[in-house]
This record gives sequence, structure tokens and C-alpha cells, in this order.
Amino acid sequence: MWIKDFTIIDFRNIYRAELELCPCWNVFFGKNAQGKTNILEAIYFLSTLRSFKTKNISEIPRYGVESFLLQAQVETATTPKKIKALYGKSKKNFFLNSESITTIEKIIGLFPIVLFTNDNLDLVMQSPLALRRFLDIQLSQSIPDYLKTLIQYEKVLRFRNVLLKKEGASARRQLKVWTQKLISLGSGIYKARIQAIKRLSIFARLNLKKISYEREELELQYVSQVDGEDEVALAKNYEKKLEESSLKERERKYTLVGPHRDNLCFLLDKRPANKFASAGQRKSIGIALKLAEAENIKSFSASEPALLLDEIFNELDEDRRENLYKIFGEKRQIFCMTTEKSILNEILKSRKSVNVFKVEKGNIAK
Repeated sequence: MWIKDFTIIDFRNIYRAELELCPCWNVFFGKNAQGKTNILEAIYFLSTLRSFKTKNISEIPRYGVESFLLQAQVETATTPKKIKALYGKSKKNFFLNSESITTIEKIIGLFPIVLFTNDNLDLVMQSPLALRRFLDIQLSQSIPDYLKTLIQYEKVLRFRNVLLKKEGASARRQLKVWTQKLISLGSGIYKARIQAIKRLSIFARLNLKKISYEREELELQYVSQVDGEDEVALAKNYEKKLEESSLKERERKYTLVGPHRDNLCFLLDKRPANKFASAGQRKSIGIALKLAEAENIKSFSASEPALLLDEIFNELDEDRRENLYKIFGEKRQIFCMTTEKSILNEILKSRKSVNVFKVEKGNIAK
């Protein structure tokens, strides 16, 4: 699966761009603040209906304009897909092959992507919330019902927390009902996350070995109060943990056990990476994890996600860059942003198929 044609209209500083892309490396070269990251943001938005730069969609349209349009033709193993998003103050329209799509669950995963930025690569130091989101994004793109289950779980969790603040017999009866709903939905999330972690751990360990020339060993651990070998066992254990925490929940007036409380930790050579890994090692772990995210999505969905690389090579030495070019390979679509002519020349030298675009003041030219 890859994006063949991509149209951007009135997005950030881009007035209009119609890009003919290749299924391998697409490199966008230009000085800082010219619009390279805006191209990645546009691709990311069409895939996820979110921006990785802002929560406020009204900031995105080009200055003086109230709406933007994104459109892509996505090549697949079977039938091509035409995907379009038209966003503005009074309109939020999404189309798949000219058919209007209204639910986010039907949009996420149409063409999966994995984003690499210098900010999101330091996963080792991220908060538990950010790490849960790291898992949820890849699962939402690869398992059709996961996002729907997650959205329902969060709704049930909010209502259960409201009930924990109330007194009386009616609230207690309702709490039992909503607790069972929480257990049912939460067990499905646990099952998917545990399966994902098993695969992610294998992929990430192998990737870091390649990146570090076999010198470093990475281990991932999913930290949760709930465990179980299958969904039934998970549900029973989840119910037990909720019963054990019921008094504390009444005191604190919110739900203390569930997938919304879990964490992910990383061991580098059997030591906590957040305490002992250097900045360079943390970045290598981040790249290994993001590559593992791509491999995990493919293993669940059989779709190869596109990789969005935003200036990630600049701070690495030449040997490590050359090694990464090989690891990223040529069997997936890659969008690479760089300000460095030397990095562009290295990619051209090491890769067989490269599309190069020059970006200047929002204008994009081959």
C-alpha cells in the first residue's frame, strides 16, 4: 500500500501542491521553515484526522483562508483508493472513493503511517499516557474494532467515575452495571495490547541489535495490575482487582484499575533505560521501537505503513546514518525531510529508487 498522488490545498503555508510520488523513498529537501514538516503533517492528518503539531484544527488553514483540502490516491494490492478530507469552520467532510464517511473508526487504518520526529523518538522518557497512546495508535491502525472498543471504554470509564462521586443505593446499583461493561471492554483492550507487546518486543529487540551492531539488548515490559493468559482470565482478574480497590475508589472518586492506568517500560542490557541510557542510546531505542511499530502494524493488518521521517538523521554520525538507510530499506514508502545536502547525497548514493523534491516558501517542485 502506498500513496501514488497527493494533493494539498491551503494547508499551512502550502497554497497548492500536486505530488506524484514513488513507492520507495520520497525526499523533501530545503531550508528550515519552508514547509517540509507541513507536508508530513498533511499526510499524517489524512491518515489519522489528527495533527501531530496542534490540537486546534483552525490553526491549520493557510493564512487568510478558512478551510483546507487533502486528497490522495492510494495504491493497494487490489483496488486503488481515493481518499479526500475537506476541513473548515463549518465543514468536516471525509470521502472514500466519493462516498462520505462519518465515523472515525472507518477512517483510521485506510492507509497506515508511522511518524518519526525528534520529539516522539524519545519514548523512553515519555509519560505513561504517551506510551499508552503509542500502543493505541498502532493497534487502531491495524485491528478494525480496536478503536471502537477504546472509544467505548473511555465513555464507560467517564460515566463510572461520575457514579463513584455519587452516594445512595441507586448509584451503587448502576455502578455494578457499568463496572461489568468496563470489564468487558477493558479485557478486549488488554488482550490486544498484550499481543502487540509480545510482537513489538521481538521486533524492537532485533531492530536495536541491527542499529547498535549487536552491542545492545532491549526488552519491553507491559506494566499492569491485571494479568491473564486469555480474555476470560483477564476479565476475571480485572474484576478481582476492581473489587480489591473498591474502597479506595470510593475515597478517591475515580477508577484506579484498568488499561487507562497501565505503563510501558524499557530495559537496556537488563537496566532501566530511563535511568541508564544515554541520549544517543535513547534515540536509537526510539528508532528501533518506531520501526517495530511499522512491523507490528504489518503483522496485524498485512498492510505496509508509510514512514514519515522528519529530520531524524541530522544528529547521527555518518556510519549510523548509512546503517539506518539500509535498515529502513526499499520495500516500503518513505517520506524523508532534510535540510542537509550531504544527507540527500547519501540517500541518493545508497538507495536505488529516490524521488527528490525541493521545498521553498511552501512551493514544492521536483
